[in-house]
Amino acid sequence: MKDLVEQKVKRNLIQLQLLIVIVLSSCTSNVSMLIKKLDDENVIIRKNAINSLGEMGTDAKKAIPYLIHSLNDDPMVKIEALKALKKIGSIPYFIELLDYPNSRLFAALVLVDMNSGSKEVIPVLIETLGSHDKEDRMVAAFKLGEIGPEAKEAVPILITILDYDKELIVRTAAAKALGKIGSDAKQAVPSLINALNSNNRILSNNAALALAEIGPEANEAVPFLIKNLDNNKSEVSNRAEYVLRKICSDSAGEQFLQLLLSELDHKYPKVRSVAALKIQNDFIPILIKGLHNKDVKIRTGIAIALGTIYSNLREKGFNDDMTAVPFLIKALGDDELEVRVATAAALGETRSKNAVPFLINSLNDPNDPLLRKTSASALGIIGSYAKKSLPYLIKALDDQDLGVRMKKMVEAWIEAHGQELLEQWNNAMNNQLITIVG
Repeated sequence: MKDLVEQKVKRNLIQLQLLIVIVLSSCTSNVSMLIKKLDDENVIIRKNAINSLGEMGTDAKKAIPYLIHSLNDDPMVKIEALKALKKIGSIPYFIELLDYPNSRLFAALVLVDMNSGSKEVIPVLIETLGSHDKEDRMVAAFKLGEIGPEAKEAVPILITILDYDKELIVRTAAAKALGKIGSDAKQAVPSLINALNSNNRILSNNAALALAEIGPEANEAVPFLIKNLDNNKSEVSNRAEYVLRKICSDSAGEQFLQLLLSELDHKYPKVRSVAALKIQNDFIPILIKGLHNKDVKIRTGIAIALGTIYSNLREKGFNDDMTAVPFLIKALGDDELEVRVATAAALGETRSKNAVPFLINSLNDPNDPLLRKTSASALGIIGSYAKKSLPYLIKALDDQDLGVRMKKMVEAWIEAHGQELLEQWNNAMNNQLITIVG
């Protein structure tokens, strides 16, 4: 019971002190009284006293030294002190302190925290990067990052710090700062790539995040990041994908897909294989789901995208993934012609023998000349697996919509598949079973 009473008395006392602070803040002559409250044991009392001093503006200038002392207080109190110092008009005071060796770094840090005086502060922070004190170097780098793109003049020395500083915490702060500066730090990309491969997880993570913040200007890092997609550690592979998407600057993933496709012919086999694997494991399953979308344009676009993916994979020797084939075969029965046509073309790019009977069926569709033409072309791409479709193709050459293109395709088949097919072709020609329309 006694404890409860004491707690209640204490709460009432705090409330009374808060009321006193509010009353004091209404009168500028009470600055001294509010300053005394800055030493109160209760953090809320101190915070409110500082707030009241800030609201007084320039009338509370004599509180500046005491507010500076409060910058070493609880984080909540420090934030309030920074706000108050700014409201009181202390910025010129801190800018003046930049001229004094013993106070310049402290003044610079306070000005950064107040989002003020960047023009005057940046040279001081750059100078501090050459300090013998590792903590000073670290703080200077960190604060340059907080300034952001305005600190682009610091990029060269931050690169030097990242490459050569002996202290890991300083190098990490430099990497972080370069990222915060953004695209203006693009010359740092090679150094960030080196840091990305560091054995230290913290430095490596910060280098990766910096590359992400630099964005498309960091495209030089793409091959190194793609290699990391195949890393056994999920943290590394997930981080690499995040950075790649940021570099592509495309949340929907289209540019990321294009980037992976472009890397299928990279000079390093590892990059090629990882890019192919990423496409097969991540993009094809997502696109397959879209074949059921209600929007005809989306279904068509997805069929085209799958065709593009399989074409690229096949050309680069990665043609063992047939995941989408059953779904594309089903899509050949779509109600919309444009979807069926795009699907037929995509099936051709898969080179799947399982697609042949269904493409032959589409080749005989009496209503859609474009579908017949696309199916014929798809069977031609599939090649030797589609030998049994030759009689249907020869018959299809009667189709006025197919023309010379089909003749060339069948002739190419003959060259590839031998004398037996040549005889079939000659017999068809001699018997005038076909008409070539130019």
